[in-house]
Amino acid sequence: MGDLLALRGKLHVDTDHPKAAETTLEGFLTQLFDFTKIPENEISILQNLAILPSVDIPQEDLEDFLQITGNERVAFINHIHELAERGCLIRTESKEGKPVFRCHQIVQVFVRRHKKYKPTVEVCKRCIETFIWKLKIEPEDNSLQKAVWVPYGVEILEGLEGEDAGLATLANNLAVVYQNLGDLPKALEYSKKALVIYEKILASDHPLLANSYANIALIYQDLGDLSKALEYSRKALGIYESVLASDHPYLATSYSNIATIYQDLGDLPKALAYSRKALVIRESVLASGHPDLASAYYNLAWIYQEMGDLPKALGDSMKALGIYQAVFASDHPSLANSYNNIGLIYQEMGDLPKALEYEQKALAIYEKVLVKDHPGLANSYNNNAVIHFDIGEFDVAKKYIEKAIDIWGQIFPNGHPILEKARKWRELIEKRLLEKKRRLVVN
Repeated sequence: MGDLLALRGKLHVDTDHPKAAETTLEGFLTQLFDFTKIPENEISILQNLAILPSVDIPQEDLEDFLQITGNERVAFINHIHELAERGCLIRTESKEGKPVFRCHQIVQVFVRRHKKYKPTVEVCKRCIETFIWKLKIEPEDNSLQKAVWVPYGVEILEGLEGEDAGLATLANNLAVVYQNLGDLPKALEYSKKALVIYEKILASDHPLLANSYANIALIYQDLGDLSKALEYSRKALGIYESVLASDHPYLATSYSNIATIYQDLGDLPKALAYSRKALVIRESVLASGHPDLASAYYNLAWIYQEMGDLPKALGDSMKALGIYQAVFASDHPSLANSYNNIGLIYQEMGDLPKALEYEQKALAIYEKVLVKDHPGLANSYNNNAVIHFDIGEFDVAKKYIEKAIDIWGQIFPNGHPILEKARKWRELIEKRLLEKKRRLVVN
């Protein structure tokens, strides 16, 4: 699509007519596609399809995307079949014999560029609303299941212009999916797209603007830019504290986010203070089984763990796990994260059988729900390698560290500290494995 959209300027056409020898791309396409006789309702449908990916889409999915219901359905079906007859859409059939439609890329280019037919937010409002919903991640959702809708969100944002709240929300939801999928540069790109719109259309103290600052802060934190993360988190907190009640859940989330940044900066007393503020609010306003309350316990446990207070860390981690087990499916990533954290605490306490039990539970979920090159999977392989090493099972440890290195080798360039540390760790495992084999030979 990018190549076609990049075609600008003049297109040379061999012809016997001197006046037509040189024309703009838009002019050529206007001659090729005469839309003047197409009814307005069909133009509207074509405008919506022009902002979607140029892929085969079943008719029933198009009805869903454009929110076609009731009496609209018969007319809609007639219109899309008529558009196919006119050559504007490509119509085929699925394996089940159901109609499938695709807007050709050249038609997309023409519709998106034409001054008269260019898609607008108003015309495509239903489509925007649909993908805002499809890309929204609820606490109980698996983000991998949202990945199928990412190309649709990307195309809609490329195909439409304007300072519209719906486009900002779509960009924000797309950024959150990218973040959950581990693509942080894309997450930052679309979060900033949302922020640009929000800063133009919202008051400087609007909560949605604060949400946008908070989302960008989280991405910067994941990228390791803690100064930027703290900057954007403070912007968000300033708005929340000025417009929200003192026990509002958003305020708790902001305190929690700032706590994790201070934790990453190594300022554990400040991290603990902000984490406790978040917990006080969540315990006062949330049900005892709410996932956000589990997150508060988990964050507090993490800080206690870094401070060396392992009994408190284990106690709060178990509180979080109890909630996650009650509300999430058995293969939910949050449940895996909880098992992983408990495994690390047991490891620090020296209870290696318990540590291995929980790390294996975590790994089983990660292998099921994450893509094969996800950083979280590499971390889990590494954690399992460490425990097996401590137990003395060096052959198993080597298997896991090699899996971690395979993933990190795809993510990081040669020389990256994480990759180099893992390779040195593998050398140590191989050394211990060789020593063990020599002892067996001697005996």
